[in-house]
Amino acid sequence: MPSSARVLFWCSPSASAGPSPSQPPPGDRPGLGLSNILPPGRGEAIRHPEFFGAELLPSRDLPPFPALSTTVLRQAGLPSRQPDRQRELKVYGPEPQFPRLSAWEVLDPARWRDHPLRGSIAGAVVLVGPVVDQGGVGLPTPFGPISGLETLATATANSLAGDGLAPWPGGLWSRALLALAPVLLAVLGMQRLATPLGLRLGLLAGLLTLILLAGYGALRWGHRWLPLLAPATALAALALVYGVDAYLVEGRERRRLRRTFERYVAPSVVSEILATPEEADTILRGKSLPVTVLFCDLQGFTALTRRRAEAGQTAALVSQLNAYLAEMVEVVTAHGGTIDKFIGDCVVAVFGSPVSRGEQEEAMAAVRAAVAMGEALHRLNARWQADGEEPLANGIGLASGTVVAGQIGSPRRMEFTVIGETVNLAARLESLTRQLPEAAVLCDRATAALVEASLPLQFMGDWPLKGAGEVPVFGLPKDSRSSA
Repeated sequence: MPSSARVLFWCSPSASAGPSPSQPPPGDRPGLGLSNILPPGRGEAIRHPEFFGAELLPSRDLPPFPALSTTVLRQAGLPSRQPDRQRELKVYGPEPQFPRLSAWEVLDPARWRDHPLRGSIAGAVVLVGPVVDQGGVGLPTPFGPISGLETLATATANSLAGDGLAPWPGGLWSRALLALAPVLLAVLGMQRLATPLGLRLGLLAGLLTLILLAGYGALRWGHRWLPLLAPATALAALALVYGVDAYLVEGRERRRLRRTFERYVAPSVVSEILATPEEADTILRGKSLPVTVLFCDLQGFTALTRRRAEAGQTAALVSQLNAYLAEMVEVVTAHGGTIDKFIGDCVVAVFGSPVSRGEQEEAMAAVRAAVAMGEALHRLNARWQADGEEPLANGIGLASGTVVAGQIGSPRRMEFTVIGETVNLAARLESLTRQLPEAAVLCDRATAALVEASLPLQFMGDWPLKGAGEVPVFGLPKDSRSSA
């Protein structure tokens, strides 16, 4: 029941009423009113019955005539608190929303004397008319169809309470601008604020919630309805566009990162990196990492190249070198290392970049990889000698410490690499293997400290290295390769 209006009752005699007049009666008949109402189209609001007689009839060159609800209030001496012809019906809910009183309850003195509504009927507007089963047919409303008498009661209550509905703003173009305002605000905000996707979607959700609350408040307390369908749909569509775009951008970024890292590290490491794309992007831009660097270079390869080139065996030499490098790469990858670069016949590998398993574990993996590379070369030499080709020899140097890892180069050519004193020290140790042929692998003190608990390292003395001064050198003897 509408609380803000006078209580409305109607009696429901069992007899049915005749049809409502479709044309206004001639002459000035102040006690009569039209029960006609303009049926709403699909999705349209229901116009107040006063609109039919005061607006629609004159537009058809017919004299205006008041609605029955207007006549009821006029006869009761009650003013309407709203411009009825400009309002739409505010339906209070499914039928019935008003107390009903059957005629026989009033006509029976014994029943009427003790009736609970007897004290409430004084001063109320009473509408008398038939209430019959509509069979699901009636004026369509959001709460279901309602009968003609319920419609008349609703219109009268709206007029008494002044809570009939009206669009805001009133003009068509003004409503269109109001509908576009939240969307334009969202688009401008998204363009000016470089915020993460989550904040953007949160802003859109907040804006959508705000306009829905504004629409509810305007309808609940201001009896005005706002054009919410267009902005709400647009904001939802905008959120969908941003979400799809972010999904596609993230997919492209992940593919870019995958292509970048797959050139350097094992696929399993790539998957681990891509689990946190932000961290991967940080690594590409540059990051300090504790690693173990491995340099593996062929000994006497320059002289071998000259001899075989003079003998016309260049293609065979290239094939042999590719076989050697492929085997070295397989060994490094199998031990969790990253191929940093090839410098001619030299293989540079890094353990602990871009993802580290811990300094000690990376150093252990590097030493074991170095030993395995020597064993792999031994197997290759056996095969080459059986084919009548010259064997190869290599030297390996290891150094542990902090390096800077990232993509370095020009915009035309970039490569993911490491730089720093640790890299230079590993290169110097590899060069020292030519002076210490009894050691299979040479390491610095940091690497030796990390692996000495598990691998037999031998102190080879302090050696002067270019750019590093006197450096204590540790070696892994060739006869200890099987234990490593």
